[in-house]
Amino acid sequence: MSPTYRRALLAVLGLVFVIISIVVAFQQPFGLWHWLWLMLAGLCLFAIRRQS
Repeated sequence: MSPTYRRALLAVLGLVFVIISIVVAFQQPFGLWHWLWLMLAGLCLFAIRRQS
């Protein structure tokens, strides 16, 4: 898999995780699940930075 394709895939995956986090946060405002999804999105961002 080429680095450009891998970065694009991680970016799309991170966006999906952020959208899931927002949906979960609206359903359970005081729950911890949306923090898990945000952490996964942050890890995708971190992985993209490590690729460059």
